[in-house]
Amino acid sequence: MRLQLGGQLQTTEVWTNYTRNLTEYPLFRQRWEFELASTVRSVLGRRKIASVLEVGCSNGRWLRWFAQNLGCKCYGLDSDATGFSGSDIEFQLGDARKMNYSDETFDFVFSLGLLEHFGGNDRETILNEQLRVLGKTGRLLCQIPNLWFSLEGPFVKWVYDYNQGYKHYVFRPHEIDRILIASGCRIIVSKYIGSFFERFSIDPSRKSFPIGKQLSKIPLMRLTRTEYLVVAQRN
Repeated sequence: MRLQLGGQLQTTEVWTNYTRNLTEYPLFRQRWEFELASTVRSVLGRRKIASVLEVGCSNGRWLRWFAQNLGCKCYGLDSDATGFSGSDIEFQLGDARKMNYSDETFDFVFSLGLLEHFGGNDRETILNEQLRVLGKTGRLLCQIPNLWFSLEGPFVKWVYDYNQGYKHYVFRPHEIDRILIASGCRIIVSKYIGSFFERFSIDPSRKSFPIGKQLSKIPLMRLTRTEYLVVAQRN
């Protein structure tokens, strides 16, 4: 399959190579990864979760982190199986807009970098599907790149969309909050995470880039935040 976008002709080989080169576990070299993991631990507390579903799981690296750190059974759904690996995860090939799971199946449902690839009513459909399979006392986590009013927006559109043929729809992050509230959820966490300056750290193994860490304390420096994160619970 070939994609025409921004004057560039690309093939799905770009995505295939990307997924095949992913590490088995998250590398934790960027600030958003640490903040995401910290948020998960915080919102779960001592709560025991038996089953976790990642919608758009790619190669399953974050599910392996959940299994290792929380001791839960992990399930992954994706529309592309080329990069998936790991017999420890129950993988299913499918569509995020109509998942083949029963109602109220999982204790925790999450998606990372998924919704921004969908436009129109699809975002609401996908979130409501995740809520459908979430248990009554379960929690839902959603992360998207901060493409609205940030340095991340033009960076992603140029590097990924124009040059590599991906598609990112720009929409206000709090649209996620609005959809979840309208669907009867209570928002537990709603915040920006990450630091744009970490992309240019000389040493990629550093946990955080000092300049970015200091600048991010200034309110206007939301411009440097690379991700938006929301956690919700069904009422």
